[in-house]
Amino acid sequence: MSYYVEPEYEQYAKAIFGNTPEMIEFFSKILDYPFPWDKYAQVVVRDYVSGAMENTTATIFYEHLQVNNRYLIDDNHDGIIAHELFHHWFGDLVTTESWANLPLNEAFATYAEYLWNEYKYGNGDADAWWSEELSQYLSEAETKREPLIRYYYLDKEDMFDSHSYAKGGLTLHMLRKLVGDEAFFTALSLYLKKHQYQTAEIHHLRMAFEEVTGEDWNWFFNQWFLSAGHPELTVTDTFANGEVILKVVQNQNLTYSPLYRLPLYVDIWTNGKKARHYIVITQKEQEFRFKTNQQPDLVFFDGETQLVGEVNHERSIEEYIFQYKYSDKYLARIEALVRLSDQINENEQVRETIFLALNDEYWQIRQEAARAFEKYSGEKDTPKYINKLKEIVLKDKKSLVRAVAINALAALDNQSSEIYLQTVNDSSYAVAVNSMYAYANTGGANVQDVIEKFEKEENFLIVRTIAEFYSAFNTENKIEWYLEKMNKRAGGELLYLLDYFANYLTNQEADVQTKGANLLANKAKNDPNPTTRVSAYLALKRLDKVKGLKEILQEIRSAEKDKEALNYYDMIKE
Repeated sequence: MSYYVEPEYEQYAKAIFGNTPEMIEFFSKILDYPFPWDKYAQVVVRDYVSGAMENTTATIFYEHLQVNNRYLIDDNHDGIIAHELFHHWFGDLVTTESWANLPLNEAFATYAEYLWNEYKYGNGDADAWWSEELSQYLSEAETKREPLIRYYYLDKEDMFDSHSYAKGGLTLHMLRKLVGDEAFFTALSLYLKKHQYQTAEIHHLRMAFEEVTGEDWNWFFNQWFLSAGHPELTVTDTFANGEVILKVVQNQNLTYSPLYRLPLYVDIWTNGKKARHYIVITQKEQEFRFKTNQQPDLVFFDGETQLVGEVNHERSIEEYIFQYKYSDKYLARIEALVRLSDQINENEQVRETIFLALNDEYWQIRQEAARAFEKYSGEKDTPKYINKLKEIVLKDKKSLVRAVAINALAALDNQSSEIYLQTVNDSSYAVAVNSMYAYANTGGANVQDVIEKFEKEENFLIVRTIAEFYSAFNTENKIEWYLEKMNKRAGGELLYLLDYFANYLTNQEADVQTKGANLLANKAKNDPNPTTRVSAYLALKRLDKVKGLKEILQEIRSAEKDKEALNYYDMIKE
């Protein structure tokens, strides 16, 4: 086991990659297949074309994995580390036979992120990952819907999308929920052992599940792997004559998507107790009836919160409050809290429920509750909320909760600047950054002096905050600071700084603009990345006090050799 980083990050290498041995042990155990290679190295490189690559026994990662211990207080890179490691079973040991079957590599590696979160950090972190992946897929699905396994693509790169990754991982999770953990991991082990050191396609995976379970899984693989789209459901529930009547309508366009078979659970709470009912949806419009002795407290569709799709199931405020308080599913509780937050100003019961959530066991729920108070504009009980937020800012064990609580406190109270002077020195970058904003936005004294104390910091959250502050407040004599920070950045981070630098220069006098223009022109001509060159060119165009700017721009265009950059220049006006 070895880790390769640049010398200045040597002392942090084990903190960054240190969970890898435990990951290998965990994945080997659940797959009943020991790590198949005799060594494993993880190597950080610069200017890589993507986040990472699972070269057998020697994964490479982009430079953003090089962080210090302070960064790791807020976040870690376990997700991408687990992803690339799992490829050593799904991708390297058994390799997809064609680009069309890419999800056999990428869906599994993506789902490894869920599995590791679930094992190491608990269901809350795993389900939070699930929610983010679903949002990512649904966002892409607004403009693109393809089968996971697709044989018609213009370029193999088209396969590397949120279908192959996010939807693929979510689909595996659904399959796990349907067959159960024992059958799921037994089938994966069988698939690996049957096809080790060979290629495979999607039906090999299906047959492994059929051999283990003794069931036909064509219906599942056909609708989820071999068809485009996802279920779009409208769900309603009513109570009459001792029965709950549940109606489900599949609204997806059946010209392009299948009429789904959806086995799932419906949970019905009565007198605070849950009764679970198994249903199978097979029709475009379908009705289910359940005997209950009285009006239920809540009818919750998809009790396992595992369906990949869109569900419109309207509930009352009272039902959402009940859902938050009584559901044992993280995703159900966070959904309720998000829906309730829109009513924080109108409903006292909602407000008290969200206040209760500030003490929740899941840090993500505490964070969401704190975020909800950013919306509160009333006066009732405001001192109580302020005092609680102050307590969270200073004492919550999770830094990302403290960071959001700072924003909420600043929104409710403009008299807490002394707290932000304390928290701006927090060990967490996220807390420090939000404290800077809060201190500035609530009228703290000597804001520039506070900001300038952090000029030597290299963490990008800090750097970006300072860059924004200097551009917003036209702070004098900061060109050299911008130049120093830009020279240490690449990729998306550099693009952010170029934009802030252009904002800064637009409000400066001609001599300062001219000096800045020289720096931008150098980037536009000589940076090795064409995207950076174009961004520097666009920043340069925004300057209105530079003599000979038109000629400088023309010189840059004439020197450009990259076809995409030239095409972009042709599309914009001089």
